[in-house]
Amino acid sequence: MKGIKMAMISQNKFLNGVFIAMNDLNLLTTTISTPSKEIVDLVASLGIHFAGIDLSSKGHQLAFIDEKNKLVNISIKQEELKSTLKELAKKGLRLYIAMEACCGCHKVANDIKRCNHDVVILTAESIKGTEYRHRNKSDQRDAEMIMNAGALHLVNGICQAVTCRSELNMLQLGLLKAREQFITAKDKIIRCCNGLLRESTADTHSHSDPASVLKDLFDTLRALDVTDADDIIEGIIQGYKKAVEGLVSALAEVNKAIIEVVAKNKSMQRIKSIPYVSDVTAFAFVAVVGDISRFKNSRQLASYLGVCPRITGTGGKTSCLDTRYKGIAMIKRIFFQCGMSYCKNLKSDKYSGSKRHDAQAYANYIARVGFNLLKKDTFYDPEYQGKRSINKYEYQSRNVNKVIEADNVAA
Repeated sequence: MKGIKMAMISQNKFLNGVFIAMNDLNLLTTTISTPSKEIVDLVASLGIHFAGIDLSSKGHQLAFIDEKNKLVNISIKQEELKSTLKELAKKGLRLYIAMEACCGCHKVANDIKRCNHDVVILTAESIKGTEYRHRNKSDQRDAEMIMNAGALHLVNGICQAVTCRSELNMLQLGLLKAREQFITAKDKIIRCCNGLLRESTADTHSHSDPASVLKDLFDTLRALDVTDADDIIEGIIQGYKKAVEGLVSALAEVNKAIIEVVAKNKSMQRIKSIPYVSDVTAFAFVAVVGDISRFKNSRQLASYLGVCPRITGTGGKTSCLDTRYKGIAMIKRIFFQCGMSYCKNLKSDKYSGSKRHDAQAYANYIARVGFNLLKKDTFYDPEYQGKRSINKYEYQSRNVNKVIEADNVAA
């Protein structure tokens, strides 16, 4: 980050495609890191023009550099965004559009790609600039600031980018979220039924099976000797019955769709080849991870999902704690269930004494192994550990033989 000092400038200007805001007749020192002239000339030679778009629910604000190297800042309605970008593409103006990461950025980014423009999604933390800290905030200035951050990312790689998800990946996430919402609603209704049973019988009820809960509720309410309460009891019974049956049938349809998708997807089949991994786990893994190339290694993926355990220690002694609070709760819960299935079939000589820690360790194992399977396009091999030890032994043997041969030659 280098400071730029300029004075006696009466209007906003663009220096080599990067926006710098100045005050009238004041010496202003900004902390914006601007790319060098040589690099900007190289980018300009490729026919790329910087642009920034500020997304909103009603309309978008687009700021870009036109073919005359002048700033253009316009307001566009959502339905007019595609047509405007297509007109710019027909004029031969190829934009490098930057936008801030939000809930609807992936949909807009895919639309921009179809219009023959380049797009990059930046994190909100990297867009926080200092050029407007003494000025009023507006959509026009936000779009210009986003454009400046996109230029810095393209040239210097300063601002952190977010991988754009495909539309298919977004639909996969939608199906997975629908399943989680159905499960949450069903569990909430079951808890309400147990609470009503506790109020009616003054006894503890903690059933999790919908059929047993509804049966106990029906028998308990119909056994009550209350005058003029038949309509109320029937309304409660029919309401809970239809709600639970509807959620159970909806959940069954979602699970059926997930199984069909996993059967046709090779990446999900590779994840499913891991022991104790079901169709739902494989589907959730691929849907949440998306493009595996955005992770450098398996440790980074495990930390992103939140299944990487916390390790602490002092004086040369380390201890492994529970997983971090950060991460994706939906994935952590699904992976933990796979870990509990692993613990049920775990041999006594490999049991650590805590099922929770063993299940969390296996959840971390699924993330690490799944990364390598998707990266190498292979299926799970239970004999991989043995092969790795044999290869290590052969490698050490070759080194020993080389040393012996060198000693013989020297002698």
